[in-house]
Amino acid sequence: TSKIFKVIGADTQTNITASATLGLSLKNTSDTDGNFIPIDFFNSSGFVTARIGAEFQDAGDRNTDLYFCTRANSGSLTEKMRILANGNVGIGTDDPSRKVQIDGGSSDGAIQFTNTVTGSTVSDGTYIGHAGTGTDFQIWNYETGYIRFGTTGSEAMRINSSRDVIMGNTVVNPSSNFSTQKGFGYKFSTGQTEIAATSDVPTL
Repeated sequence: TSKIFKVIGADTQTNITASATLGLSLKNTSDTDGNFIPIDFFNSSGFVTARIGAEFQDAGDRNTDLYFCTRANSGSLTEKMRILANGNVGIGTDDPSRKVQIDGGSSDGAIQFTNTVTGSTVSDGTYIGHAGTGTDFQIWNYETGYIRFGTTGSEAMRINSSRDVIMGNTVVNPSSNFSTQKGFGYKFSTGQTEIAATSDVPTL
């Protein structure tokens, strides 16, 4: 298969941050802070539909961000993700204040986790984040499964698929008592609550 551009060579360097003798090099000779150099992707109509670039925040030194842009139909080229010089990653923001920050703007600022069992639609898997532009935060399991919380390498609390809340003793349904194990349980379907110190106690 023919290629318009191809680089072939051998470089035994194994340190990915060291100077390389093989590869693609781009340079902007301007010393204006905030200048950039991009790699653009064009479609068959000649539109720039995507861009990956480096923005030199301090052109005379080394403070440089990487940014990623895409373009929707009838839209303009807009930045979608940025990696700051300090390693912070922003999705929907060009100034992330944490190692990873997601800004949904006028839509959900959230992460969705799916796999081959859950499916991959908007109502599959697990959703964590802010819904819409509001301040409410959600942890939402769309599947018939539990949500489990742990600390110090052990499970501390569980919300099962029946919406029972079990804390401390997370392997026993509240309706069956705690069988001499400490814990707290709330059964959603009946409103039953049980607290056990060291042995079975009457439900509240």
